[in-house]
Amino acid sequence: MEDIAKTRNYANRDEITVSPDAMGAAYDEKIRLFYDEHIHEDEEIRYILKGTGYFDVRDQDDRWMRIRAEPGDLLILPAGIYHRFTVDEENVRLPLPTDLGSAVLLAIG
Repeated sequence: MEDIAKTRNYANRDEITVSPDAMGAAYDEKIRLFYDEHIHEDEEIRYILKGTGYFDVRDQDDRWMRIRAEPGDLLILPAGIYHRFTVDEENVRLPLPTDLGSAVLLAIG
């Protein structure tokens, strides 16, 4: 992750545990926000540290593709790609966006 952040000149990095225990009362609201389809002007890199979840992304034909994310998976979401995220029963621990410092899940970029 250090090499990727350095090569791409990312300034910020953080991590978040997405689970009811870790997020408390904010969990349900956060999960809804993560699952709402959204788009970013900048690339996002997401690395799964622990647990599992799903990233849904739209392909070139506007169809949803579901990607199961497990520990050790690295996903690079190009700028301008519609996507959303949801956990499964295992929940997840991810680094947060490393771009402008205003990210929601695991992202670098």
